[in-house]
Amino acid sequence: AKMYGKLKADNHLKYNGRQQFGLFLKSIGLPYNEAMLFWKRAFSPKHSDDDFTRNYAYNIRHNYGLEGKRAAYGCWSCKQIIGGPAPALGDHHGCPFKLQSADALRDLLTNQYALDEFAVNQITETTKSGNYQLACGRVLAKQSPDAITITTPTQFYEASLLKHVTGGGGKTGGNAK
Repeated sequence: AKMYGKLKADNHLKYNGRQQFGLFLKSIGLPYNEAMLFWKRAFSPKHSDDDFTRNYAYNIRHNYGLEGKRAAYGCWSCKQIIGGPAPALGDHHGCPFKLQSADALRDLLTNQYALDEFAVNQITETTKSGNYQLACGRVLAKQSPDAITITTPTQFYEASLLKHVTGGGGKTGGNAK
């Protein structure tokens, strides 16, 4: 949500943000043609069509296996995101459970996810111990004993869709022990 918000506000994301967000969009099913259109529109207020094609289109084609070694890249795993390059000034990639201040995380959990004070406290305590993936899973479980350890942003997305559609319950990952 943060990367998309910054993309909308700035009409740009730096390389690691584009990689993390772009591969996530691909992994949840955004076809290549729509991805190219999405990024072109997102960048259009600041970049001409020629500039976009020259500076950004290759990376999108590469992520979809249409350039370079033609690899089938998937969404970055939580392990890659948590252990990857730390965001520098102007970057907006990374794991929000690792990178946000305690106050910013509390605000996110309270306002965006509408969690109660007990759940917010449990999740922020979990992040203090470095268990970022379990903290992420607890957002979905809202502190149920069935909290899952999230392994990819795609897993969180799919689980949140399932909770929204079914009104609760389904698991998409292993139990955290």
